[in-house]
Amino acid sequence: MERPHQTLVTSVPISQNIVALPLLLSQNKRPELPGGPNQVASPPPMNLSTHSQLSSTSSAESKQKEKITYQLIMPARFFFLLFFSFTFSFSLSSAIRDRCRPEDAQILSEVFNRPIIDCCALSDTRCNANTSWIDYLTIKNDVISGRLSPAIGRMTRLQELILVRLPNVYGEIPSEMAKLTGLTNLVISDTNFTGPIPAWLGQLKNLK
Repeated sequence: MERPHQTLVTSVPISQNIVALPLLLSQNKRPELPGGPNQVASPPPMNLSTHSQLSSTSSAESKQKEKITYQLIMPARFFFLLFFSFTFSFSLSSAIRDRCRPEDAQILSEVFNRPIIDCCALSDTRCNANTSWIDYLTIKNDVISGRLSPAIGRMTRLQELILVRLPNVYGEIPSEMAKLTGLTNLVISDTNFTGPIPAWLGQLKNLK
């Protein structure tokens, strides 16, 4: 007579299964991000001291670059301004020389007893637009004293000559003025010229 097969069942207390299940779940469960399973995890926050060091380094590098750039630009600006000033001065001098005849500038320097460069810029002169020779000259308001320079006789392109309010001018009217044959108007008033009326005035045929 065969013995019936007996199955050995080892019972595990229910309480142990309940404890083991959460443990297995906690070991196999992957943490979910607040935004869902597809959310990418954010990098850990940067340390404030590290961020400050990086900012300081970047700022120092930027200032160094600005300093180098400034050192390169300033000499270039200086040479540009120097070149511009030289060119402008040269152009201005050339324009003055072209507009004012050197002969007239020399004569007026002798008459006024001071250097005259731009003779056409004087308020009491007028230069011919085509030839640049002075064709109008007024000497007034005590700007000269002593004897009138005979150099004025070399201004042969003059058309008008006015000598007024010159109380400190004395002596005879220079005879060299007889060369001013182009004069159409001659005015002499309020001066201390002495001597007779010059005979050469009759040679100035264009006087009106």
